[in-house]
Amino acid sequence: MNYLTALLVSLGTLFAAFERMPSSPLQMGMGFSTLGSQNNPSAMVTHPASMSLLKTPSVQLFYSDSYHLSELDFSGAAVAVPLSFTVIGATSATFGSLLYRETSISLAAAREIGNNLSVGMSVTSHELTIKNYGSTRTFALTVSADYEIAADLRWALLYRNVNSPRIGTSEELLPQVVTSGILFSPSEQLTASLEVEKDLLFTPRFKFGGGWSPIPGLRFAAGFATNPSQATAAIQITLKGQKISYAVATHPALPVSQMVALQFHLP
Repeated sequence: MNYLTALLVSLGTLFAAFERMPSSPLQMGMGFSTLGSQNNPSAMVTHPASMSLLKTPSVQLFYSDSYHLSELDFSGAAVAVPLSFTVIGATSATFGSLLYRETSISLAAAREIGNNLSVGMSVTSHELTIKNYGSTRTFALTVSADYEIAADLRWALLYRNVNSPRIGTSEELLPQVVTSGILFSPSEQLTASLEVEKDLLFTPRFKFGGGWSPIPGLRFAAGFATNPSQATAAIQITLKGQKISYAVATHPALPVSQMVALQFHLP
């Protein structure tokens, strides 16, 4: 683990810094789908337009244990509040350890345009801190759109880091990623998603996922993602309107990753 931390710190260009990780277990469970969990506040960072689906003020707390390495811990909190003309939200998240830490604070807004289209935008302050080396900060902009093709079919498009941010004096840009996908919901009990995620400098990643609610208050999810190949699964339990969810993801060369989240409504 110490070797891994040293490796992270030694990456002078920091190209992989601030890779967007799922902040919802259902997102992870549906193959890391950005469309897999559109009714939670934390989705505002990966897909801000999806916030328009929230109808009540909500808070979500999340924690992710990646590959059983404390140096890769990811945790945070998000809140979203619907207003008469828009939905606004804020989230704060940290990744890493005391030796190497990434801290992100986001503000987001989304609104519906007509009956079928939702648009959203998030502005994120990314701060990188390396022990004994100091810290630096940059700002990143993400935009997205969500279009209802039919009552059971939605299409989404998002562009992360559209403003080409850099961290510190690095010449490398933070990852600029375009994602497009569809979400098929033939009923309230069943959903399926298909996405293509393309970092502008790397080969695409394909994501497949499905969700099933056998009874009210219980939901299962499963999925698969390529590049690298990862199988995922999740469960969500709803009690008196409050949701607790858990997800697990495999990796071809590393131990499994786990994620847990608690979502509740504000009065």
